[in-house]
Amino acid sequence: MVFAINYPITILWFRKIEARSSRRQWMGKLAVAFGMMYALRAWAKGPLMYPKIQYNETNPYFGFIPLVTYIFLRNLTPTMRSYSMDLLHEIGKTTLETYLLQHHIWLSSNSKTVLTFVPGWPRVNLALVTFIYVLLSRKMHNLTLLLRTIML
Repeated sequence: MVFAINYPITILWFRKIEARSSRRQWMGKLAVAFGMMYALRAWAKGPLMYPKIQYNETNPYFGFIPLVTYIFLRNLTPTMRSYSMDLLHEIGKTTLETYLLQHHIWLSSNSKTVLTFVPGWPRVNLALVTFIYVLLSRKMHNLTLLLRTIML
């Protein structure tokens, strides 16, 4: 939602800075990029390294830093803005379903334990449960589209 609210301001900033000479354009963009990279470094050395409970308490205040940095760097040039990653596009289609299913598939016992199919093999188990999780999310997405078509 923050990005949706600030989208017009961000677009205006990019238009203004890209109307300048190439040298001034890159100076402005790199100044912002270095500031964001500094914030990302501070986040990686600070809040990211906190113990779990302290991290969970501070994540709402600092968790946006890597996301905003990625979005800015990804949109640094018009060429980069014209491309998108198919993997992220496909994942984005099912975000609602993955969010709703995460506690039912990955986690159990009130988020204290992980669903286990292959005891003693944590990586194999993670791969299997993740495959099932993604598969069910895709199926739920298709069901959501079907129900939406029926209801509308």
